[in-house]
Amino acid sequence: MYINSVVLFLILFYAKLVYLCHYEIYNLNGTIELPPYENNFECNWLFNLSNIANQIQYRYLLINFRYFDTEFGHDELFIGETIDDISKYNSKFSRFSGSKLPDPYLISLRGDILTRSIWMQFTSDHSNTGLGFAFDYIFLTNQSNLILSFHVNMSFFFS
Repeated sequence: MYINSVVLFLILFYAKLVYLCHYEIYNLNGTIELPPYENNFECNWLFNLSNIANQIQYRYLLINFRYFDTEFGHDELFIGETIDDISKYNSKFSRFSGSKLPDPYLISLRGDILTRSIWMQFTSDHSNTGLGFAFDYIFLTNQSNLILSFHVNMSFFFS
């Protein structure tokens, strides 16, 4: 009787509802936005690069944040790449958390872009939330296009 009561207490006390979302992104540029979010929230974005695989000149992904507000140290956005035989935990590029607006972020696409796709994951814990975030992204052919993108696409990146 005591063991059953303890198990029931653990189930009731530690039970939580987790909100999930998953998106596949096929466009070469666009905006990703996470509005104010709930506790126990997880959202994943996967850049499906199969549509640009025959256009191997796309070698960089530029991310420019419009706003960023999460619970510092607890609600986090991770960016990484999928690598065969490597865990998702070990293939992270960056981690963003808090309310400081991150600098523009340039990711070099390495290896076969079909098997090493870029992913993003946002997770929130059980306490406190934030206003979320938004960022623009664009795939570039080379680093020199970075300067061109900032000058030509000002409305795209800084509107």
